[in-house]
This record gives sequence, structure tokens and C-alpha cells, in this order.
Amino acid sequence: MKIKESNFEEKLIKSEEVFKGKLLKLTVNEVKLPNKNITEREVVSHPGAVAIVPITSKDEVVMVRQYRFAIKRHTLELPAGTLKKAEKPIGCAKRELEEEIKMRARKWEKLITIYPSPGYCNEKIHIFLARELEDLSKKGDKGKNVGDVQENIKSLGKSQTKVKKSEKDEFINKIIISLKEAKDKILSGEITDSKTIVGIMIVSE
Repeated sequence: MKIKESNFEEKLIKSEEVFKGKLLKLTVNEVKLPNKNITEREVVSHPGAVAIVPITSKDEVVMVRQYRFAIKRHTLELPAGTLKKAEKPIGCAKRELEEEIKMRARKWEKLITIYPSPGYCNEKIHIFLARELEDLSKKGDKGKNVGDVQENIKSLGKSQTKVKKSEKDEFINKIIISLKEAKDKILSGEITDSKTIVGIMIVSE
């Protein structure tokens, strides 16, 4: 029997919370399918997050390299972070830009909102473009345009600076590369993080 797409909604019968951590919650949900069969859906609840595409005056993108325990490897990503309770996405984006890469932006633009893994998780990521960047890495410095900063360590053709976040459990390296190089790394498979791919490809259009 052919079912119209408008009738594909699954009806919740009951839900049981089986795990609640500091960030995530896991529920097992019994649902009725469009064909009247009953099945279970495991859902991870997440408070939501932001990602930022920081672009310098030289069309470079400021990224972060960090170790991701879940996949046991280092990744090259956009600066990003989790929303705090009742926090607005733009406020979170501004906070994370300063916390992760010690920068501030004068111009902000909302690019897109995505669900990276809607099959099992309700996490929503808001992606922003940040321009006219100021370097806040020096204590008391009012900021310099990142396109003119010459104090970063040169490594493998990339500008790299070690940055320790304010959180005690996160350590990152700040990487500044051209937008074209970032896109090339996506196409070559070196960059695999979904929010980073979406943000950079939108800005590269």
C-alpha cells in the first residue's frame, strides 16, 4: 500500500529516559509507524550549538585543530561551542569566538541552521559568518586586524598558534589558512566535520 508522504509522521506512545549526562540525554521511545506497526527510536537530546566561519581581510579562515576522543583522531574544524541555557545563538557565537581563538568580529551574518545527525539526535547547529576580526590574544590589547598579525608560528605553510581554552578539558591549536585551501581540504577528504564543511562551502560560493 502506497502511503502519502504527508502521513509519514511517527506517533509517540511512550518515552523512557535511560541516561542523563552533563550535556546529553538518551531516551528510548516507543512509536507507532504509518503502517500501524510499533517500533523503538533511540534519541540523543542536545542543547544545540553554534559554529563560526571567521574570515580575515586576506580571505583566510581561522580554524581550530583539536583531538576528538569519540573518533580517536585530531580534526580541523571551525570554532564552535554549545549553547548555554537560555543563551541566544549569536551571543554564544561571539563568546565562543573569543574563548576558542581569542578574536572578536565587528560584522556578523547568520548563514544557516543545520541538523547534523537527525536520524538519532536533535542537535541543531547555527552557523555564522564573522568578518572584520580583531586579535585579542594580547592581554589588554584593543585588537588588531588578523590580516596584519605576524606573531603566529609558521608551520607547514599554515599560521598556527597554540591556544588553551578557558575550559579545563579543552585544548586547541588555532590554524589560519586560505579559504581556497580549506575548500581543497574538504574535497580531498582531510576535513570531515559536517558543520565545517557546510560553513566553508557556503562562504566559498
